[in-house]
Amino acid sequence: VSARAAAVTGSLLVAVALTVRPLATEMRKLARLPQVRPRPLAWRSVLRSMSALDVASVLAQTLVNVGPIAVRLLTTPAQAGLVGSFLAAALIARAPTLAFAALQAVLIPKLAETVERRDVAAYRRTVSQALVATCGLGVVGTAICAVAGPELLRWFSGPGFDLPRSDIVLLAVSTTLYLITLVLQPAAIAVRGHRAIAMVWVLAAGVFVGGCLLPLDPIRAVNLALVAAMAVPVVGLVPVINRGLSPARGTSGD
Repeated sequence: VSARAAAVTGSLLVAVALTVRPLATEMRKLARLPQVRPRPLAWRSVLRSMSALDVASVLAQTLVNVGPIAVRLLTTPAQAGLVGSFLAAALIARAPTLAFAALQAVLIPKLAETVERRDVAAYRRTVSQALVATCGLGVVGTAICAVAGPELLRWFSGPGFDLPRSDIVLLAVSTTLYLITLVLQPAAIAVRGHRAIAMVWVLAAGVFVGGCLLPLDPIRAVNLALVAAMAVPVVGLVPVINRGLSPARGTSGD
């Protein structure tokens, strides 16, 4: 128990350190910026954008956390143990999200800065670098789950928790797709793709519901539904970003 507690505590401390340092760096940069008079806000446009982002945020967080509930609804009372195993495996597969917080903390202000300067090359470079780092993080997490997923599940949660290796890998894949979305989403916000963000998450929710109805084992059906749902915003936001960066529109976007 003490070893597990130490591992969890260490992971949290690393995540905090990775998050605080870049935040402090950005705050120092902001403190050195010259003071400018703010421009008047178009409140109607702001409210529409915020409403779209609220819809997207609620749906995204629902999809991230709905897996165990879906498994519970699809299983029989005799399969009750699957819910606990799925939840424990999801926590392991989503470990890369702890490290991703550091990247996300610096991504949004950098993107906003490049859009304000109308520097398309710097915008593309920032997004590309963030995607490379995110994909690398996801590949490492998926590889660890493929090599030692069931063993880690039993070590962290106990011998009574078990899930096929392939299902833990699918959880890691859906986590990677979600992290990629967390890069593409602020990139789409920077080019004013707020409504498109809400639309892709609405579509993702529909895909998830449809995937859960597949005539498969409950764990496999939910996992495939999660992978398919998380792939929707990845596929859907790329053309939104490219359209927002088109020469005719500059970086003004949607």
